[in-house]
Amino acid sequence: MSNLTLNITITGLIIAIFLLLARLSPEPGGARIGFFRRNGWIVGGYLAIAVGFWAIFTIIMPMIFMVDLSFHGKLP
Repeated sequence: MSNLTLNITITGLIIAIFLLLARLSPEPGGARIGFFRRNGWIVGGYLAIAVGFWAIFTIIMPMIFMVDLSFHGKLP
């Protein structure tokens, strides 16, 4: 498996775990209006996708590449 495939797999796994934990967390009070009900599916979906891409490509992927690079030997 190539490094890029491994990095994308790890990133997807981290996001899946985060979404699962967010889905399973109990809501206090139970009377809260959800983000998608308040803003609509189009706006909510756009914001979720935009923040997800931003987090993946500016935070998660560079950190995974740095960890991968730190385990290589001396590079030319």
